[in-house]
Amino acid sequence: MIRITHLFLLIFAIDAHAGQQVIWQEAESLTNTGGWSNDSQHVDIMGSPYLLATGVGRPVEDAVTRVKVTDADRYRLWVRCRDWFPSHSPGTFRVIVGETTSEVVFGRAGDDQWNWVDGGEFELEVGELELRLHDTGGWWGRCDVVVLAAGEFKPAKDPEALARQRARHAETYWGRSRMRATPKPLESTRQRARHADTTRGHS
Repeated sequence: MIRITHLFLLIFAIDAHAGQQVIWQEAESLTNTGGWSNDSQHVDIMGSPYLLATGVGRPVEDAVTRVKVTDADRYRLWVRCRDWFPSHSPGTFRVIVGETTSEVVFGRAGDDQWNWVDGGEFELEVGELELRLHDTGGWWGRCDVVVLAAGEFKPAKDPEALARQRARHAETYWGRSRMRATPKPLESTRQRARHADTTRGHS
């Protein structure tokens, strides 16, 4: 009887965790991208376009959208971004969740890779919620995805695992898949280029 009770509790805990909301917002799909530009030149590598704040020294207008919160809970903010010049970190920005501005400044890192940055926790109520990307640097800040997740959810760094998360959570939230091309290794892109050159040579 004790084992059955433990099994029931374990199944209940798994179901409860699986039911916690994950709001997955692709940056390029914000309703109003403001002064941010949609950069799609690396889709074959990244699996998605991203937003680029092209202010050339002056912060650009906020990118804005509204999302729907279905469960009142404490949500953790995750932002996938890149510090393209780590020694100076010129491409900084903040995320505004409702009326609360993140304490974390995004676009600062110890390397120039795409990274998920923990933006802290927010208490959210059921209803519509405004999300904003607020440029603070004015020098090509880069944002790929904004996630608000209840529970223990953590976005993946591995490209294949990330592609699966895009497919699952973007589709769950938006009602249809918004996943772009599956990320491919850079070598595959080079191989395709060599193949194209060879084909032209025989035409």
